Amino acid sequence: MTLTMVLLFGGIAFLFLFGYGIYARYLEKRIIKPDASAKTPAFLKQDGLDYIPAQTPLLWGHHFSNIAGAGPILGPLVAVAAFGWAPTLLWVLLGCVFCGAVHDYVVLSASMKNGGASIATVAQKTLGRRAKIILSIFLLLSLILIVAVFAVTSAITVVQKPELVIPTFGIIPLALLLGYSVYKLKINLLIVSVIAIGLMILLVYLGFILPVSYSDGFMGLKSSQFWVLIFFLYGLSASILPVGYLDQPRDYISTAILFLGMFLGLVSLVVANPPMQAPAFVSLNSAKEGPLWPMLFVLVACGAISGFHALVSGGTTAKQLRNEKYQKVVGYGAMLAEGVVAIMSALLVAAGLYWGAAANTEQVSYNLITLLDSKGWIVAFGTAYGRVASEAFGFIPFAVGSVFAMLMLNTFVLTTLDTAVRLGRYIVQESAGERWRLFKSRTLTSFIVIVPALILAFSNTWQAIWPIFGAANQLIAALALIVVTTYLFYIKAPTKFTLIPGIFLALTTIAALLYKMYEYLFAEEPKYLLGITAIILVALAVLVVIEAVGCLKKIAGGKCEELPCEQPRK
Repeated sequence: MTLTMVLLFGGIAFLFLFGYGIYARYLEKRIIKPDASAKTPAFLKQDGLDYIPAQTPLLWGHHFSNIAGAGPILGPLVAVAAFGWAPTLLWVLLGCVFCGAVHDYVVLSASMKNGGASIATVAQKTLGRRAKIILSIFLLLSLILIVAVFAVTSAITVVQKPELVIPTFGIIPLALLLGYSVYKLKINLLIVSVIAIGLMILLVYLGFILPVSYSDGFMGLKSSQFWVLIFFLYGLSASILPVGYLDQPRDYISTAILFLGMFLGLVSLVVANPPMQAPAFVSLNSAKEGPLWPMLFVLVACGAISGFHALVSGGTTAKQLRNEKYQKVVGYGAMLAEGVVAIMSALLVAAGLYWGAAANTEQVSYNLITLLDSKGWIVAFGTAYGRVASEAFGFIPFAVGSVFAMLMLNTFVLTTLDTAVRLGRYIVQESAGERWRLFKSRTLTSFIVIVPALILAFSNTWQAIWPIFGAANQLIAALALIVVTTYLFYIKAPTKFTLIPGIFLALTTIAALLYKMYEYLFAEEPKYLLGITAIILVALAVLVVIEAVGCLKKIAGGKCEELPCEQPRK
């Protein structure tokens, strides 16, 4: 058995045999303690809009496609190029089992115990209103950035590959039809799923024979700006419509595409069995990305742990889970599936692309570093995927495999885009809707997210903030773990499973932000916007940690009989 196969099968076995089979079961018994007879928020607050008891396969697909995003593909790819495959895969495996899956699982449980509330509202119930305000501002700014960046990323993808337009947008009416068939017509989910997947394959075929391109000039918009506007209109519609009509069925179909892509990628690796090209270890200090600690743990975000997952677990998923006994398969299990995506991405680029000095033209075209520098990560992943798939199966042309990989990637991105708009709406409604009735409006609160994101996307200022967004994302995860630890400490549940990864991630993230802050402020051409942003993020993190430490001291000293442990307002 080659090294590539050892890493592939060994990694997957560790995730599911140890992670799900042993560690998750231990957490379930010690911390979560699900009550299968209890009514969940999906039933208690059922409104036909956000709180909907979902069929577990639908919800699993909805949850997985939302948390995955482009992160588990992008992060490992860049990390392999910067530090090598060994530290990248090690962090994916350990981070996924002991940090990321625990984070998603426990946040989902805490949200359900608090009526399906967001992590910001859970923070208010544990640490007080001040902590909620800090987190809400931080989360809203992060979501605005996510919407802007992912809309631009999707637009650039369809501009570069017009074959993706029909399947990318054709999935929307297909999702509406699936949602209507399941919830209104009560047609069997399996029958509807088979038909939907068949139609999705037809859309992919139509995309190849009828590529759709846009010429600059309409309303003075460039092609990328035109598609950005279209994606924003989609995000707005998805946020306003009931989750069971578009978001949930669309994510279910998207999951089918993602799993088909993941299955083909994994099987291609097994059949082609390419030798590892990238070195196991490159350097402790990457000239481009910085020192291995803390930067590796920021680069590989979603594949190991991601703060965005806290927003999904406590934002949409907790409002739809029909029984507490399914928390493990959705919260912990979906994160492990994302870990598989990260392993696949790392191995595809490490074994499917060349490394080092090129000896011929082919090695120039399929060189990892060259592709990253000249074409970017989307093309680099598509090239690796297409090359391995075409080598494994001669009947799959390189171009088809490459475009399919980009479709899979774009599907990841779009599910994150529409969910980010909806989550931003939740945060505004939960924060301001209690005091001002105006902010209960779905349309208005969605626009509060959409408008600044659109301005960022059209002005290209999103590009300046993106380099430290990975650190901001991990900071959310650290703060979520700290908030949940406080809650567990109060109810006298074991806290080491959340406290240890929370402390590690907080220290790592703050170190990464300080490193970037120094780099931006003291460069030959200082980037003051980035430096100031890093300072603000560190300050917000420190404030939340101070609130948490104060609360823990009060609970331990018997001075806090109920949450939140805050001083009464005068």
